[in-house]
Amino acid sequence: MLALGWAGCAASYHPIQPDTLAFAALPDSLAQLPVNFAFRYHVLKDAGNRKYAKKEKRHGISLLALRIVNDGPDTLSFPQDFYVLGPSGQVNILWADMVYDRLLQDKFQQKAGLEVPIGRGFGDAVVNNAGLGIKRSIERSANEKFGQELDSFYLAPCYIAPGVTMVGLVGLKVEKDTYLRFGVKE
Repeated sequence: MLALGWAGCAASYHPIQPDTLAFAALPDSLAQLPVNFAFRYHVLKDAGNRKYAKKEKRHGISLLALRIVNDGPDTLSFPQDFYVLGPSGQVNILWADMVYDRLLQDKFQQKAGLEVPIGRGFGDAVVNNAGLGIKRSIERSANEKFGQELDSFYLAPCYIAPGVTMVGLVGLKVEKDTYLRFGVKE
């Protein structure tokens, strides 16, 4: 019972499911351009993944849900054919493995060999290690689910054929709620 108390800080992962999210129309999409964009911040927080959302803030990364509608005549390659502009210029699109590495729950990952603290008994160390083992197991499971969702829904790289709507996730090196403008390179 005490061991479960030590695992209280670990959080399970709740799916984002970007294809079920509501998107606000961007002003560019109202201009009837051949490629329209809509995005949504706070997808980790809204899904109940507060541990991952805190890591976004700490590392200056935002995981966005992004919808791209290609009504143009050409097949487009994401991210090569696209640009993202922020207040200070071009914003680079991060690869999925970089987003995963920065946002995963890893508080105890580097602490492999635990020692009995000086001045504490063997029983305390067993309870601490058991709780930490449960925490690691929960974190590992959450990270696996997070990684699987990134593998399934991360847009970079992908091809978008004419008449196709793509919905997925993309990570950017920007603070949340930063004004962004998406476009197609000429």
